[in-house]
Parts: sequence; C-alpha cells; structure tokens
Amino acid sequence: MAESVGGGGDSFVLDLGRQRAVINSIGGVLAAVLGASALGASIFGGVSGGTGARIVAGVLGTLLLAFGLVYWRAHAGGVAPGEKARLVIDRSGLRVDDPEGSWALSWDEIATVRVKREFHTTGQVGGPDPYYRLQIETSRPDVAAAHPELSANLTDTSVITTSERDLIRLVLSVSPHVKHEVEAAVARFAPTTGH
Repeated sequence: MAESVGGGGDSFVLDLGRQRAVINSIGGVLAAVLGASALGASIFGGVSGGTGARIVAGVLGTLLLAFGLVYWRAHAGGVAPGEKARLVIDRSGLRVDDPEGSWALSWDEIATVRVKREFHTTGQVGGPDPYYRLQIETSRPDVAAAHPELSANLTDTSVITTSERDLIRLVLSVSPHVKHEVEAAVARFAPTTGH
C-alpha cells in the first residue's frame, strides 16, 4: 500500500492509483451484485406485477450486471486513468505525481494537514460508504493562485479558496490504515508540529 523510498526512508509514498482501483472495483462489484439480484428475481419469480415487470427487471438486471462486470474489470486490471498517481511526503513538503497532472506544496505553504473520514452519499443499500480524504490548509490565501496546476481538472483533487487561506482536498482511500500511515508521515517529515 505505502512504501518508503530513497536512501534510508527519505520519503513516504502512497500509491493513489491502487487506492483508486480499489474504490472503483468496489463500485463495479456492487453494480454487478445488484444486477445479478434483479436478474435472479426476474427469472425465479421474485418480482410482483406480472410478466411485464419481470421482463423489465430482467433487462435492467442484465444491463446492470454487464455494466458492473465491465466496470470492475476495467478498474481491477489497473488500466483506469490516473492509476499511476502517487502521493509523496518528504522533507520538502507534499506532492502528487500523476500523469494527468502533478502538483507540489512546500512545508512553508502548508498550515495544517489532516486526514478526514467522509462518506459517499449515493443512496446505496446499506448506507453511505466511508472513505478518507487528505485536507491541506494553506498558510496564506495566495497559495492556490501561485500553483495553477491545482486548479486544473485533476482526478480526486479539489481547491476551495477563501480570503484567509486555501483548502486543498484529495481523495486517498477507503482503507483506515491509510489515515494512520499518512498522519505518521506528516509527523515525521513536517518541520513543525503544527502540520
């Protein structure tokens, strides 16, 4: 999941592509399971409303099952865009190396770094799914303006600007272990305890 690279652990590297593949694979599997359930219900009489309702459930179930399997296969195979992205934390600061667009912030541009647990609110069966997001508050309000690469349409990165400071958010993972690993890396590499 994460690794130290360089001589003697000079940096912390989190494979964001792998994390994204896990998140996307889960979505594909859920769609396939729902599709298989609808298809099974239509075949074995679990749908009320007559033959028309069974046919509609069967068609929708087949489409959802096919979509879920194709989506899962595309993302589980590691071919989705942005799957070579990495979060790197080292003595110079934080950076994201991503073929779709990279960005970097030095520690003097960063006021705080937090890993927050949030929830997808997609109305899925079983309630919202938790995921973890890196939240960086900048030390000044002009940091995002000084880094136009942050405003590009990068996968899983968003920027909120205010008059006091900027807030940069990056989706990390669905794994709670990532939270602890990133927090430990920030504590290790940040020059002050305020980060």
